Amino acid sequence: MSKIKKPTKSIDKKTTKESADKKPTFTRETLEAKNVVANHTKGRFVVTAAVQNAYVNVHFLRSLENYCTANDATLIILGMKPHQRPLEKQEEFYDSPLTKYFKSGQLVTNYRFNSNLVAFDLRNVPQLADPLAGLAELALENGERISVIVAAPVQSMKVLPGKVGSLPRIAHSTGVVTRPTYQATRPGKLAEQRHIYGALVLEIDDEVFHLRQLQAHSEDNSVIDLGTRYFESGEIREERAEAIEAGDIHAGETDPMALQFLQELCTKEKPRRLFVQDVFTGASVNHHIIHKILERSMVPKHIATLELELAVCGQTLNILRSYAPKDAICYVKESNHDYFLSNYLSEMRFKEDVQNVEIALELAVKVRAGYNPLAYATDPEGEWTWLSSGASIKVEGVEMSQHGHAGLNGARGNLSALSKAYGACFAGHSPGIHPGGCYQVGTSTYLRLSYNGRGASTWLQTHGVLYKGGQRQLVTLIDTKWRA
Repeated sequence: MSKIKKPTKSIDKKTTKESADKKPTFTRETLEAKNVVANHTKGRFVVTAAVQNAYVNVHFLRSLENYCTANDATLIILGMKPHQRPLEKQEEFYDSPLTKYFKSGQLVTNYRFNSNLVAFDLRNVPQLADPLAGLAELALENGERISVIVAAPVQSMKVLPGKVGSLPRIAHSTGVVTRPTYQATRPGKLAEQRHIYGALVLEIDDEVFHLRQLQAHSEDNSVIDLGTRYFESGEIREERAEAIEAGDIHAGETDPMALQFLQELCTKEKPRRLFVQDVFTGASVNHHIIHKILERSMVPKHIATLELELAVCGQTLNILRSYAPKDAICYVKESNHDYFLSNYLSEMRFKEDVQNVEIALELAVKVRAGYNPLAYATDPEGEWTWLSSGASIKVEGVEMSQHGHAGLNGARGNLSALSKAYGACFAGHSPGIHPGGCYQVGTSTYLRLSYNGRGASTWLQTHGVLYKGGQRQLVTLIDTKWRA
């Protein structure tokens, strides 16, 4: 790690004294009078939330302020309602470290960034399990359906369908700068477990925006963004990522821009581990089109036979391995498209498939000998560690072995099921974040393929990054950029 900037002053690590008799200087009603309607075409913002009648984690707030100073960013804080209704009537307050943000108009309940994005407090109770529930159909007063940032003590993300032919919309909750004060009830205990000192980095670049997550490190309340860590003292350090999780590869259908994005991200983050998934497309042995002769004839020539497709897959793995540092450990996660090959072999469909019979017979013999046929055919030098769905590998407390196709009791996987099973984990398929701990990356393919080419889509080219302390980010390619 190399230090970029040394601390300029010493910070008292003791928690600010929290006095119950503090006099409130402003309330939610006064916040609502300061709501902002802007039309930003450029700029960087950090968006978080503060719960009424809760004290600020000043160490985390200082880390955010350090980030904003270093990156010329504006901190926006969304004021929320209290964790619980007091049993006796008492004065309502927001903690005193927020006063300067109230005076500057940066502590509000509604901030309209531009025609594509708005941030607000929906007056949800802070212990609400899913603050994004039902937002797919949320429309603003004029009927617009745009991307939304919602104040909440958890970080959750859902990709919502946009208009046909346009990019999807995003719904994202913020995390907070205030300490938990939940009641000792079942909802309160669950809410305390999910409580995140967190914020969102928002970079606006003309008609698009880039969004990434920040969380407080559990030991020192520092935050990290794209490999640079910011401390409350004013110190800034560069740091290697512990892992990068690549969006589904689908060799033969990969978008060169998405691969370039992954290469640039690996160069920036220098990950100690690289995880890839759905590396095999299976177009040459796709059981979905086995009886659809016309569709089979339309499979691209470079992956039309099993031998050609395996060669493309092997070449892609070699390219991906070159992106990671030489000392990095690289993993291939067992994925649902792998089964296209294993099922093809186990069902002996090759006996009526002349163009694939020779390579299929060779692989069938290897399967009988206990080999993984995909690993045997595409990674002869053993450059990759191949993980099965039954494996477990944790990095900084985050389960990294699952692709996400296998859910509970044989059902299809999803964010909720994976969070229940593994807690903090990374998976593939479609980008999203569940409050229970599952982060899902997106795809490395073109955004429109033969099987999703009609109607609205929620596909995005998204990779994930994991840092020390379990801090995580999803990074998305929008058009040709993944950051401003």
